[in-house]
Amino acid sequence: METENRKTDYLILVNKQNPLPDDWSERIDTVHCTNSLGMDVEAEITAYEAYLKLKEDLENDDIIVDLDSALRSKEIQEQIAADFTKEYGEEYTAKIVAVPGYSEHHTGLALDLYLNVNGEDIYFNFEMMEYAPLWEKIHQRITDYGFILRYPREREHITGYVYEPWHIRYVGCEAAREIHDQKLTLEEYLKGEREYVPLIDYGHSELYTAEELREMAILIKCRFAAWRGCHLRSLAYAGNGEKTVFVMKYVTDTDSEEKEGSWFLRKTTRGDWVIDRYLASE
Repeated sequence: METENRKTDYLILVNKQNPLPDDWSERIDTVHCTNSLGMDVEAEITAYEAYLKLKEDLENDDIIVDLDSALRSKEIQEQIAADFTKEYGEEYTAKIVAVPGYSEHHTGLALDLYLNVNGEDIYFNFEMMEYAPLWEKIHQRITDYGFILRYPREREHITGYVYEPWHIRYVGCEAAREIHDQKLTLEEYLKGEREYVPLIDYGHSELYTAEELREMAILIKCRFAAWRGCHLRSLAYAGNGEKTVFVMKYVTDTDSEEKEGSWFLRKTTRGDWVIDRYLASE
């Protein structure tokens, strides 16, 4: 069993609404390692010790993983965000890369894994997504070592990020079991309340595929997760005019009456979907 550092809050919440505490670096102890790619990786020591045990367990079943990233400085996060924005655009970047100061990777408790399959390192995101059965086996083991899958599918409106099978987060064994067994996000667990499951209506379009409509909805849900004290109730495709429109209904902590607004999306010349604007209904 890992020896947890008493000064470290292993349930610290860092997301689009909650920045890293200013004194966090004083509250953790870290360790460095070198991965199979020759890269230096720094992680919080208890999370790293738990990872080593997970790694050994997986290797007994011929599943090989390594650490791609753990603790990141704000400067490194800023560079990653800039590189992704240049390569993929702002909206795509916002789905997977946190704003500096608001990244879980600043805690040292979030670990990004990569795979080694048949002796070959698999570390690009789009390549790792092709190994769904392998990730399922990995996810079945992580709870025993105090980790959770931080960004599960269809929870973007809560976590603010798309499904990332490689991103695991150390929370300690007791919390990990409760979060896993109750199928919660970390946000819901800490709040002590399960979020409403919103109704997503993709309707029918002769212009766009179901996958395109789903990607548009994910963009909106990731943006919505930054709305403090708001809870998504429904999101519905409302057709096309000058721009593609989704109608959203939500409630707030202070008012149970549903509010409504419309998201307008457009496609850039490079083929990326972006949010043009949000318009609240009167």
